[in-house]
Amino acid sequence: MNSHIRRHHPQLLSASSATHSDSSQTEAPVVKQRQQTLPGAFQAQAAKKKNNPKYPANSPRAKDITQKLAIFIVKDLRPYALVENKQFRSLLAALDERYQCPSRD
Repeated sequence: MNSHIRRHHPQLLSASSATHSDSSQTEAPVVKQRQQTLPGAFQAQAAKKKNNPKYPANSPRAKDITQKLAIFIVKDLRPYALVENKQFRSLLAALDERYQCPSRD
C-alpha cells in the first residue's frame, strides 16, 4: 500500500509526513477505538431487549409470523413438536426477537 501511495499520491505522502512529524513531537498519538468492547456490547444488547417487548399475540405481525409458521409445518409435513425445539426457537429469536412462538404450554 505504501508503494501505491508513493507512486500515485505523492502529495498525500508529503503532507502526511509533514503533519505526522510535527504532531509526533508535541503530543502523543491518539488511538481511536474502532470496535466496541465486550462489556459495552453486552450492555447494548441488554438495553435493546428492555426496549423491545414481545409482540402481543393478537398483533398483526405476530399473527402473520404464526400463520406462515403453521403453513411451513403443515405443507412440509413437519412435526408440531418443532416449535418446542430449542434450536428452532433460537432461529426464530434471531429472525425477530420480539416474536414469541406459540407452544403447547
